[in-house]
Amino acid sequence: MPAVAVKKKSAGLLSSQQQHPGKKTMSAAASLEDAEDEKVFLERSVEFSEEGDQLMQKRQYVKALQFYEQAKKLMPKGHELSSSVDANRAECYLLMNRHADAVSAASDALKMNAENAQALVTRAKAYVSTQNETRAKKDIAQAHALVPDDAQIKQLHDIIHGIGNGKTPAGLGGMNLAPSSKKKGGKMSAAEIQLEQQRKMRLEAEQRQKMQEHLRQNPSQAPAIHVKAKLGDDTRVCVLSSAIGYRDLVTTLTNKFPDAGQFTIKYTDEKGELRPLQTREDFQIAIHWTSVRLSKLETPSLAPPCVKLTLVELAKIEDMAVLDEDGKPVGLPPNEVVEIDEWILDFAALFREHLGIDAEAHLDFHTDGLEKCSEALEPTKTLEESNGPDGILSEASKKFQEAAALATFNWGNVHMCSARKKMDGGREPPAEEGGNPGAAIASAANFDEVEKELATAASRFEAALEIKPDFVDASTALAQRRYERARLLCAAAGLSGPDSTRKPEKGHDPKKRTAEAEQEFSQAVDEYRAALKQLPDEPPKTPKTAEELEAHEQAVKEAQEKGEDPPVLDEPTMRAQVLVMLGNTLFEQSQMRARIGKEWKSVLEEAVENFKYAGCNQTDIEAALKVHKGNLMEAAAK
Repeated sequence: MPAVAVKKKSAGLLSSQQQHPGKKTMSAAASLEDAEDEKVFLERSVEFSEEGDQLMQKRQYVKALQFYEQAKKLMPKGHELSSSVDANRAECYLLMNRHADAVSAASDALKMNAENAQALVTRAKAYVSTQNETRAKKDIAQAHALVPDDAQIKQLHDIIHGIGNGKTPAGLGGMNLAPSSKKKGGKMSAAEIQLEQQRKMRLEAEQRQKMQEHLRQNPSQAPAIHVKAKLGDDTRVCVLSSAIGYRDLVTTLTNKFPDAGQFTIKYTDEKGELRPLQTREDFQIAIHWTSVRLSKLETPSLAPPCVKLTLVELAKIEDMAVLDEDGKPVGLPPNEVVEIDEWILDFAALFREHLGIDAEAHLDFHTDGLEKCSEALEPTKTLEESNGPDGILSEASKKFQEAAALATFNWGNVHMCSARKKMDGGREPPAEEGGNPGAAIASAANFDEVEKELATAASRFEAALEIKPDFVDASTALAQRRYERARLLCAAAGLSGPDSTRKPEKGHDPKKRTAEAEQEFSQAVDEYRAALKQLPDEPPKTPKTAEELEAHEQAVKEAQEKGEDPPVLDEPTMRAQVLVMLGNTLFEQSQMRARIGKEWKSVLEEAVENFKYAGCNQTDIEAALKVHKGNLMEAAAK
């Protein structure tokens, strides 16, 4: 609690010491206690400062600043170390492109120690970024005088004193455009005009080279610029980093116009037309065209150069008239969000469940790719880091490749879903009363339509492989398409469904369709085996203990009682899924061979081996074998 000053009432009153004889002793004890507290606070302040130093080395500037702020609060007032803490705060602000805060913190450091070279250098850099060339030169000259042997300070000193060659800044981001050298007494000749243009171009090139060199040595110091934003009749100015991201730009403008609703941002292009500003690159283009316009001015303006942005406020929902006088919809504005029909959402859920895939994975890759591109354009990244063989842009390319391949693959799966739906003939009755349903029945009633859907699906999967040749999912999907077509051909040949009802589809040659089905099954098997070779080997699974199996059974029972989906004991790997699909293909092929009187047991045995390798439950395997056509035919013959 702060001390309260009390005015003396009268000279005749007793002094404080006369009224309280023991106060002197008490004050001495309090002073000793205060000194102990001050020592503790100082030690804690130093610890916070050291924590901040470590975070600075890790480039975690926001967290480092928080520790420096705590160190400043605990630092005893007037202590010599406070200058160092303020200098570190200034460095943090500078690396975060908060140049005004950097100047303020550096000034606090210099109030305590006017010879703090670190604070002088930091403030000089901040002044450079805000185009305050005179003060930047003064600070860096003072720092150079304090430590003349420091190579980095000397280099920065030479750069700052070389900028502009003493001329008044007239461009953006510290880009100095030389004033026109037009003769006062008359017009310039064509040759003089050409020489003048060449001189300007040379000066601009030298300036750009110096600035690029400066940014390479100080990558976080993108030049600051003035932005003049206009929303209706309201115009406001702010100073921003020329490398500011789009989201940060929107946040800054929102803070400048707190009463505004949602808005879009536009800039003026080279033709004077308004163009939408939606990315960091658009903002850079806006800066470029502003620089071009300023360079054409014969007399530079005394006001700071500004990038002019126009904000267009979007209509508020509460102001929209979406119903007419009768309460009927009048139509939504062009940019209004439209509700997605329920059937689309249902289809999306069915799509994911039926195929066992993540239908939105490509969106994650797309987002990652965009983030990589933005990262590569950051001024802190070198050319090698961005454009190298294993650089950030190479990673972005891979992400977009994944996104494109996945999207095309899922597009093909839509046609596979359509084909399966059109050839779905239900299931055979259970082999025994109360048992599991029999095998799935394929129908050839829509033969031509299913063929068309399967052909389209194949073209999509092949396109996905062209985008990403090692895309195993697409290779597997092509094999699965052959399996589905083989089932369709079996149905056309009369080899699908119960023996009492199955018959060849009208207009199809059973022998021809059977031979085609045999070929499709064999090719599907070959393609599945080829896909398995592309997958990495997996270590054998450790058998589950009795306790684990019992716990899983209990969890399944509880889920069934609640009407929920039972938990899976082990999530199947990609190899396990392919093995199951290969087993299903061999299983169906063996059924077809049994019906046409060919050898089928060896094919079925191979199918069972693949089911076991995939980790399928033995009970499920035995249930499938009970309804196998070959086994049923043998049992009926006995």
